[in-house]
Amino acid sequence: MSATEALAYNTPYAFAVGHRDTRIEWTARPVLFLDLAHRTATELPACTETFTPRLKVPMPY
Repeated sequence: MSATEALAYNTPYAFAVGHRDTRIEWTARPVLFLDLAHRTATELPACTETFTPRLKVPMPY
């Protein structure tokens, strides 16, 4: 069974790569993304007025 097939059937899939003394193993698990709730209120919560987003920091590479 391929990784795509396993994930389509809600089954985790693991695979490993090895070279000499090093072995790296990955596991992929299916996830379920839920829709966001629809906001029906006319006003935002008070905490939105004090929220300050973080500045984007450049990646080190």
